[in-house]
Parts: sequence; C-alpha cells; structure tokens
Amino acid sequence: MKKLLTAAIVVLTVLMTLSPLSAEVHLKHRWVWCMHNLLVDRSADEVIALMERAKACGYTGFVLSDYKFNVLDWMGKEYFDNVERVKAKARELELDIVPSVVSIGYASGLLAHDPNLVEGHPVVDAPFAVKGGELVPVMDEGATLTNGDFEDVKDAGFAGWQPEAPGRYVARDRDVTRSGKTSVRMGGLPEDAGAVLRQTLDTEPFRAYHLSAWIRTEDFADPGRIRLNAMGRRPARLVEQDLGVKRTQDWTQHHVVFNSLTNRRVRIELDVAGSGAGKVWWDDVRLEPIGFVNVIRREACPVKVTSPDGKTPYVEGRDFDRIEDPKLGREKWAGTFAAWHTPPAVKVPEGSRLREGDRVLVSYYHPLIVLGSQVTCSLTDPKVYDIIDDQVKRVHALFAAKHYMMGYDEIRTGGWTPDYDDMTCGEALAGSVKKVHAILRKHAPDAEIWVWNDMFDPNHNAKPRGRYYLVKTPWAGSWEGLAKDIHIMDWSVGLAPKSFAFFHGRGHTQAMAGYYDGDPDANVRQWLAAAKASGADITGIMYTTWRGDYAKLEAFMEAVRKYEK
Repeated sequence: MKKLLTAAIVVLTVLMTLSPLSAEVHLKHRWVWCMHNLLVDRSADEVIALMERAKACGYTGFVLSDYKFNVLDWMGKEYFDNVERVKAKARELELDIVPSVVSIGYASGLLAHDPNLVEGHPVVDAPFAVKGGELVPVMDEGATLTNGDFEDVKDAGFAGWQPEAPGRYVARDRDVTRSGKTSVRMGGLPEDAGAVLRQTLDTEPFRAYHLSAWIRTEDFADPGRIRLNAMGRRPARLVEQDLGVKRTQDWTQHHVVFNSLTNRRVRIELDVAGSGAGKVWWDDVRLEPIGFVNVIRREACPVKVTSPDGKTPYVEGRDFDRIEDPKLGREKWAGTFAAWHTPPAVKVPEGSRLREGDRVLVSYYHPLIVLGSQVTCSLTDPKVYDIIDDQVKRVHALFAAKHYMMGYDEIRTGGWTPDYDDMTCGEALAGSVKKVHAILRKHAPDAEIWVWNDMFDPNHNAKPRGRYYLVKTPWAGSWEGLAKDIHIMDWSVGLAPKSFAFFHGRGHTQAMAGYYDGDPDANVRQWLAAAKASGADITGIMYTTWRGDYAKLEAFMEAVRKYEK
C-alpha cells in the first residue's frame, strides 16, 4: 500500500507539472458517502445533522447506503417514519439522496432472502464414513497436520514445522502455554520484518478444511497482522479471513475455513508481521475436514454421494437424511454468514443401504467468507435478479431518486459453480450488470445510474491476467456490460490517470470518490490534478469514509473550492 501511494504521488506530481492547476473542472455533484441504519432513530438523527452540515459548506447530495434497502418488504412503520424524516430534510435543504442499491460484492442483504444463492466452491469426492449412525468426514491421509501442539521439540525448532526468522522472532516458550509444556512465541518484530512458522501438506484438489489455533497476545499494536494462512499456488492465498485477534487477549481459539481448490499441496502458516514490541503466542493448531458446514442447496450446486469406486449412487432421503445446514446465512440474523460453526449432523436412517463403518464419497458446494463476513451472491442464478427487481422497485417507490448507485465493488469470490462452465467471470459480470441496468431502467427510466469503477476497470480489479482473491478467472471483459448511460465512480487516486482515460474512451462520465479517511487537502489536490490532466468528463466528487468519520467534511469541501479552479 505504501509503495502504491508513493507511486501515485509521483505520477500525479508529474501530471501537475505538465498540466498546472489552472484549467477548470466543473463538479456539479458534490456528494457525501453515508452508511447508516435508518431503523435506529439516533442513526436517522445523525444523518439529518450531517445533511445540515453538508449543505452549509456546499455539498449537493448524499449517497445513502443502508442494508435495509435490500429487505424493504420486511420493514415496519418505525423504519419508514425515519426514512420520511430524512427525505423531508433533504427536500428542505435541496440535497439529492442517491440510494445505494444492488449490493453484489457485499451481498448479505440480498442473501437474507435466500442464503443458498451465495457463490459456491466445490468439494469433490470428500471421504466420509458411517459412524454412530451419521455421515462423518474422514481426514485425507496426506493432509494430517504434524505436531500442532508443539510438544515435539527438535533441535532449536518444532518437528514438522519450518520457521522463518527463528530465534529472536520465533521461539519456544515453556512458561506461557495453553496446554502441555510448550508453545510458540513470536514478537519484537520491527515494522518491516515478519515471522512465519509453516508446514506443507499433500491435499487432494477441492477439499475443504477447518483450520484453528489458540492465540494469546500481549500489547500487540496491530493485531490485523496476525494471520492463520493456507497457501497454495492457484490461487496463492486460500484464506482471506480476518481472525479478529485483540491487542491483548488471553488464550482464545480462532478459526478459518479454506478450500484447496485446484491445489495438490497446501502450506499452513502461522504468520505475524512487524508491530513493535508486542508478543503473540500460538498453541494447539488443528486441521480437520469441515463436514457439512454451510453446505449450499440450489440447482447449480448439486450434492452427490457415492460408493468409494463411484459406481453406486446413494439416495438422499433414503440412504441418508437431507444434507443441509440450518445456520447457512443465519449465523446471527438473516443474511449473516460465519466461516465456522459446529457441523450439522446427517443421519443414516433405518432401511438405508449404508451400514456402520461404510465409506462414501461426497461432493457438494460451500461458500468462502472473505475478511470478516463478506459474501458474494451468485451472478448467474435468475432468482437473484427476481429479488433485485423487487427491492429496486420498492426503493424507487420510496425515494423516486434522480440518481442510483449500483453496489458492484470488491467481488472477491465466484466462478466455481457449473453455471460458469461456458463463460469467464468477466463475461458473467458483464451479463449481470446488463440485467441490473435493465431493472433500474424499468423502474427509474429517467434516473442517472452510477457504479463503482473497480470491477469494470482493467487497471483495477478487472485486470486481464491473474486472479482477484478467490475468483476462478479474471474479471477482464466485465466492462462490456456497461451501457453508455452508466456513470463511473472512480475510487483509487493512484490509478486515476489510466482509469479516467479508459472510461472516457468508452463514453462514460465519471466522478471521484475522495478522502478515504486521510488528508483531505492532499487527496483532493491529487484527484483534481488527475482530472484536469485527463480531459475526461468528470462531473463530481464524493467525501468517502468507511470509518464513519465526518470530522473533515468541511475541510474536504474547502479543498475542492481551493483546487477546482
């Protein structure tokens, strides 16, 4: 990130040298990004107060994001009363409300209607055995983790594990343990250093595993740098989950789930990056198959159970009970997913052809949760677009807005189900945005339609080569689905010169998502330098905060006035 920002500053400095800040850029849209839950009275009050501040310093609208825009049919009078209060204030102040709809990359709202519409990843011929009258997963022999409790000490290290930066940064600890006599301690790492303990396992492709570890910390300044990794080759990183470790905590068990995907070898890593004098302890690392955690049931994600030789298919409802997970997408409330929970039991009923001790092979699909709880909905299932159609209709009936923002951003999984067999991920995304554009045009024929740039930008997440997170193929070509009347909200200042040129060449007007919880003056100066040098049709700028930090709202607009002429 630091290298990217440095490069961006160099590029934009050159642009400012070649094209001084004298040419005008007319920004008719001066918006505020606002994520709030309008079901809560206090939250609606906060939005109204922000609107008053924003109007006073020159903003023209609010891009309003609320999970409830995906489930409006579930909302009661209290919610709509708060929406009406916000709308009334917007009319009074002559501010546009721009609803953010169709959240694809962060799809928990859409998936609240049917969690089985989540993107799936295949488990192929995973071994199970009948044990105690249930189907129980069996560990692949080559994938057995060695010395996860660190009790087998060899020379200066741990049997089965290969350390990086041993000694000072990776050490045995016999004083602080969760169980047994030994734990692993990592700590004292400078900012640019890292400590890793790794073990390489032989796996079969498309097997799903639960990896857990007990972790203790002491004054570790940046716990987000503590990672429990599974590394392959294609893709390289198989775990993209935030462990949620605290700066200081007693022994706590943390969990991730990964799929080997196309890999036959997987490297398990206990990974800590530099964060000063703090310490991290690891103990009791465990790897096991996930069983039927978050199994998906829909047409494009079939379940199959056969004999070990594949010749005998077993029948759901006759040889084994229905395979489903009641916690899929319902971890806390509808639409919320957790990577791990206790697997559901699947019983073998009387009259089954299966007997105690029999082995079977099971194939099914499960989602992969990214970062904290991010999930993506299917880009191809028609039921997704039925839900989108209904919710867009409700949002437009509620707001009758002049602008709408489509939530296509940071789509980090996809492409692994059979309905992608005849298309790339880029082609699937192009088809998806065409469908959503048609839905918006049906319900709001005269509105401006906006979308984030990243998933349609070959300079950003739609690169022609390489994989993006856990997506099967590149998103390249996704831009072919963008109608000319879709406006682009660019959000990476470091990529702005190339992105502006690309979308300008395709005939799109654009705006800039600025601030990003940084220095508003420097950020606005960089954006406007790139805009003036590009010659593109740039019509707006937006104060964008993911932290809900509006302390610099006025300073951002002061910078806009300072640099736009």
